[in-house]
Amino acid sequence: MQTEPSVELEVDKLAEATKALFHTFGPHAELEYLAGKTAFRDELCARLGVSLLEAEELCDALERAGRIAFHEAHIEDEEPMGWTIAENGD
Repeated sequence: MQTEPSVELEVDKLAEATKALFHTFGPHAELEYLAGKTAFRDELCARLGVSLLEAEELCDALERAGRIAFHEAHIEDEEPMGWTIAENGD
């Protein structure tokens, strides 16, 4: 089965965005939800040369795909509050 070119482009763009965020923030960004999304959006805009809107849409797509994830702090959790970022874009 052959994938659609737009699907392949989307996958490549998500991989590129994930790698860019990991390079800048590492595997964990101790930022609150909105502050993190804003920082990620601004970084993707600057690094990938996309519009703020496209960068915001990329952040949303990365979150839906599980490539970035926000974790709230809970007393019983050892993991701190903040964002995790996938190590690779694949």
